[in-house]
Amino acid sequence: MTELNRYTVLPFSGARFHENESRLGDGELPCAICGKVVAQPFAHTATVVGGGAWAETAEDAANTTDAGYMGVWGIGPNCHAKYLVKAANGRTSPLKVFLGLTYTQGKQLRTIVAARTQKTAAQLLGIPLNHLQRYWSVSGNKVDLDTALASPEVVFLASDSVRRDYSPAPTSTSNAKAAGQ
Repeated sequence: MTELNRYTVLPFSGARFHENESRLGDGELPCAICGKVVAQPFAHTATVVGGGAWAETAEDAANTTDAGYMGVWGIGPNCHAKYLVKAANGRTSPLKVFLGLTYTQGKQLRTIVAARTQKTAAQLLGIPLNHLQRYWSVSGNKVDLDTALASPEVVFLASDSVRRDYSPAPTSTSNAKAAGQ
């Protein structure tokens, strides 16, 4: 599976993106992060989808018919070095949104968290890793993705087991138990 380049800064949101982009000459293309000119052919690229987010999967990147697809953009070498999301082993590590159920205050609640690894997700949720591996899944739902990816490593709870009306969990999830534990 090909790893996709993703960055810690959202597309087109660098501090001076619009100012830098306005200085480009005819035929020059901007870096999708800072707006400065990027030499062609691009050494680094990333696909922008969802109307302004980095593609998480090859499937997202290939879906050119989606209304939010914005194409493949060049990334300048400085922005690539500074903002590329990397795992501890130096490889690109995409965030995943883990979805499951927890019991809090006597209620079963839909719960999500964006993390790079199952281990990190389990630690954030205060549950054993093997429980997460057996009973939780990686979500592809747009509401789940938009909510959790906007605040990585923050646990979000819905008001029940069905709705997706998420809000951040209280700072301590230690009193929440995973469903089935």
